[in-house]
Amino acid sequence: MDFYRKLMEKKTQRTTEHVSGEVYVVGACYCRKLKVEEEQAVTVAVGEFIGLTFFKRLQTGLRIVHCTEYKSPTRRSNFCEN
Repeated sequence: MDFYRKLMEKKTQRTTEHVSGEVYVVGACYCRKLKVEEEQAVTVAVGEFIGLTFFKRLQTGLRIVHCTEYKSPTRRSNFCEN
């Protein structure tokens, strides 16, 4: 039972950055070059910009939202030996 409780208890996130209200970026942020279509869409939406920061996880309240590119640590560490 203690093992189960340990697995289920809320773990604190080490890297968070406050974005707005109860919204935080969780984990590392990174930069990448935008595709032409992406750059045009962002320019139309917000006007001229210098650069963008990307992230893969977002926390709002108690909920953590993952992007489609995010791989959980279990999936990242998984490998097969043939």
